[in-house]
Amino acid sequence: MQPKTHHNETRAKKNGNPFDRHDESGDEDFKAAKLEFLRMMLRELRQMATQANEPTLLYLIEMAALEAAEACKVHKYKTELHAEH
Repeated sequence: MQPKTHHNETRAKKNGNPFDRHDESGDEDFKAAKLEFLRMMLRELRQMATQANEPTLLYLIEMAALEAAEACKVHKYKTELHAEH
């Protein structure tokens, strides 16, 4: 008997979300793409929170956006560092 699939997972699969797979291979390009995707989505969410006039939500999204941008920089740096060796 198969376990029931979570509703959001089912919706993501139907929408063809390219990030709806587990990255067990350690593929650095895939990780970079996920981080960039998250950064773009947070940018859109920030605009929506601004339009909805939700300052606390906007603040939290901005913090997440800063963290995503920093994660992109760190990942790029680590990738370049490993490429040199």
